Amino acid sequence: MNDKNDEEDIGKKFPYSAIVFAGLALTVIGFIILYNRFSILSSYVILKGNESNALAMGQFQSYFIAIAASLFSLVGIIFLILTFKKQSDSFRRERFENQFFEMMKIYRENVSEMDYVAPDSLDEMSPTYGRKVFVKINREFLTLAKDLHIRFPDIIERDLTSITYLIIFFGVANEGDEMLMLSLRKHLYINRYPQVENYIKTLSNQRTIYNRKVKKFGGHQIRLGHYFRHLYQTVLFVHSQEFLTQNEKYDYIKLLRGQMSTHEQAVFFYNSLSPLGSKWELRFRNALTYELARDMNNNEMYRNNKPISKSDFLITEYRLIQNIPEGFTDPINPRIFYNILEFEEDDQF
Repeated sequence: MNDKNDEEDIGKKFPYSAIVFAGLALTVIGFIILYNRFSILSSYVILKGNESNALAMGQFQSYFIAIAASLFSLVGIIFLILTFKKQSDSFRRERFENQFFEMMKIYRENVSEMDYVAPDSLDEMSPTYGRKVFVKINREFLTLAKDLHIRFPDIIERDLTSITYLIIFFGVANEGDEMLMLSLRKHLYINRYPQVENYIKTLSNQRTIYNRKVKKFGGHQIRLGHYFRHLYQTVLFVHSQEFLTQNEKYDYIKLLRGQMSTHEQAVFFYNSLSPLGSKWELRFRNALTYELARDMNNNEMYRNNKPISKSDFLITEYRLIQNIPEGFTDPINPRIFYNILEFEEDDQF
């Protein structure tokens, strides 16, 4: 994957048009040198007084000058095309950056506008705002995941993450409860773990401290739904820019990743293991071996009408969860599912 990216970067740093231009320039210089040599030879023939040879030499010089003039014109046209292309590339990059930084701005607004009254809060009128909301969501997720893990130790790790995240996302209140059960059945979790259905009923009876009429697990769809949709569109927008090298794409997305707190990356990790976030990567590959997955008919899979390759594994390619410290998401280990991703903590050893 890296070799291909390096070749792509070299190709964009040294475009073929520049090589062609250099070749033409050398050709013109060669013609100039030859013309000077023929001018000297022509002068020598004239001095010798051979009129027929001098006439032929003059015709040849005229022909030679015509070719050289054509070459100079061709070089001028190519230079004009290259100048236009450079201006076009600059305009395209400027337009891309304007849209990218506007999407970054919307991302920051999505985070700053979040608010949440946690179930253990004593005061309904004192919500948590901004990035601190992810601290609360992460704590809820881990508390629930640990409880599920203790009660049902036979649930495999990815299913444990998916079930927990779906409960946290949809919640067990009103419409959320219906959507939760629909999703659990659709993805066969109830089929594999029928005991989960009764567990969810027990969660439905739990209430918040600040208001005994409010269910403890009310869900976070209103907070996380739009947040993850926009985050995905932002990364995909950069990833799909064909005029950027892979290193340039990484640098832009690194700016976005730098805005994400550790708790955000943790919640993002849980999302990526669930059916709601598998489009980031795990839908298209084996969760443990990085082999490309195939659809139910054994055909290759597509994203935006393009066949998936390993460079389309967005979380690994852009190291989107690299800042999660080891043990931060216990009992779920990101290094199991993203085992070739270089985590920042690992780089220090």
